[in-house]
Amino acid sequence: EAIQVLPSHERYSYLQIMQGSSKALIVSELNPANNTNHAQNLKNLELLVAHSIFHNETTALADVVLPAKSGYEKQGTMINLEGRLLELNPAPIDNGQAQDFEFVAESIIKALAKEGKETLATLANKAIRKQFGVDSKKLDPEGELKPIKPKSSNKAKLHSQDKSTGNVLIVPTMLRLEYIDKNPHLLAERGVAKLAMNSIDANANGLKNGEFVSLDIAGIKRSFKLQIKDSLPEGLWLVPALPEQAIGLLEVDTSSLKKEMELA
Repeated sequence: EAIQVLPSHERYSYLQIMQGSSKALIVSELNPANNTNHAQNLKNLELLVAHSIFHNETTALADVVLPAKSGYEKQGTMINLEGRLLELNPAPIDNGQAQDFEFVAESIIKALAKEGKETLATLANKAIRKQFGVDSKKLDPEGELKPIKPKSSNKAKLHSQDKSTGNVLIVPTMLRLEYIDKNPHLLAERGVAKLAMNSIDANANGLKNGEFVSLDIAGIKRSFKLQIKDSLPEGLWLVPALPEQAIGLLEVDTSSLKKEMELA
């Protein structure tokens, strides 16, 4: 939801699913079980399938674990930091039994005898052609530079957060934030990591937009520049992920939030 990939109905939202609205669940490249409340609900599922590169708390609970491909093994398209749409080719390595989620989804479709004439890759190419006016199968080696404008959706909205489910959402990022201070060009272009929160939360903590802060997240002290976004619900903060931190909703001790004179 935070990156505007919205479910069609509220019952399919991350929080609703984690609160036990499903009997079975397939989790791909997420680790919801690092939240103790979610872990208990996952234990109550009739079937839990984890699709992951690494072993984690969720794979430990799963009935079935499927090996996932890393970013170096995938084929398709990507948008780099310049906003350039590029063809993505896998490295010439043996990935064993690892597969991406497209393969998992198509295998389920075939098992349900609902195989259509179009593969997911074909449907994805259609979506890229519709949004960017580019055929991903005919990309030049240098790619296509496109202004990326995220589409809004009125199908679902972020809902008020139950404090028992978490208060900080760690979202994916293409930036290696732990190295950004060592790359002045990238730092100047993209800026430092942002902690986004509602203005009500900012005022409650005596903070202003653009101030530097630090926050302990899952045992790691993170440094951010505050970004006020009133599109976020009160009580939910957004931060970009680090490689060693799982993506998802966490319960964080907000008393560790501190104003800093400069970025640590």
